[in-house]
Amino acid sequence: MKLSDGEKLILLMLSEVFEKLKVEGSIDPALVKNAISHDHPWALKWEYERVSALSGKNNPPRSQVIDILNMWTLIE
Repeated sequence: MKLSDGEKLILLMLSEVFEKLKVEGSIDPALVKNAISHDHPWALKWEYERVSALSGKNNPPRSQVIDILNMWTLIE
């Protein structure tokens, strides 16, 4: 997911509005702010898989590292 500077600013402002108004929803404004502030837009795609599903593009299979970490979590 590539975000322009304008899109990042919009997301940050919307996150602050969500927090200020204490909007209860399925989007976590703190996660959005953290992902944008630390330049990790992949975290949004990972957390909210429905966003990439709306784009109409096929999601590439998860990477081997993620699969191994998920398997390790199940083993523990």
